[in-house]
Amino acid sequence: MSIRFGTSRDGMPIEVQIVSIWLAESTLSRAASLLESISAVHDFHPVL
Repeated sequence: MSIRFGTSRDGMPIEVQIVSIWLAESTLSRAASLLESISAVHDFHPVL
């Protein structure tokens, strides 16, 4: 799973890829949710 974790000084997205062992999708989802909640982009909304 790949999630956005931040933005570089140039405005480019920084992503984190996390993987889990076989049949551990719930653990993977919880880890992704935790990382997303502590990242600087959890309240980022693009200008439309």
